[in-house]
Amino acid sequence: MINHHPSTELLLSYVAGNLAPGFSLAVASHASMCSDCRKRIAHGESIGGALLYSMEPAEVSEDALEEVLARIETGCLPGDNGDHITLHGKSEAPDPLRSFVPGAFDDLPWRTLAPGMKHIRLPVDEDSAAKVRLIRLAPGVATPAHSHRGHELTLVLKGSFSDELGRFGPGDIQETDASVSHQPMADTGEDCVCLIVTDAPLKFDNLVGKILQPIFGY
Repeated sequence: MINHHPSTELLLSYVAGNLAPGFSLAVASHASMCSDCRKRIAHGESIGGALLYSMEPAEVSEDALEEVLARIETGCLPGDNGDHITLHGKSEAPDPLRSFVPGAFDDLPWRTLAPGMKHIRLPVDEDSAAKVRLIRLAPGVATPAHSHRGHELTLVLKGSFSDELGRFGPGDIQETDASVSHQPMADTGEDCVCLIVTDAPLKFDNLVGKILQPIFGY
């Protein structure tokens, strides 16, 4: 059961197309797992569609259609420069992530950050300041305690974690900003796999975190 959903403000920004690609990917992935948020998004899109219908049409470039069709044919998503991971076999990821995440989570090329903690950077939008990663925590392992210089979205894909804000399981999404300091810890007998999007470097609260920051890359 999904207990944590995007805020109304975040969903409205998503519907309006105002989110950076990484944050949009996180919201879309949550919505693919959450029927309630799919309904909220559909409702927002219907309102937006009615507003657009009442507006004067805008001109587009002559080659706009050809460009969109070319992207579809090559499988290149806007902003990813074609550098996504090729899909092989059945993916454990929700539909919006499957252009970037091949196969089972166990088969991904994880890189070790610290004992019990691994990550993969996803090339969603190399031109943006936002960083998009999968983080994998072994049971009982916690990230270094940290706060934020910007915004962070965390979507649980597998397993669960607990922190100062509560417990988050598959499909749950957590929004944090500069007002939040926390230390997520995998709290079940299986690995916790999360999609994490940040738009500014984290602020680590201890020496271990500060030493690891160059490895985290954010």
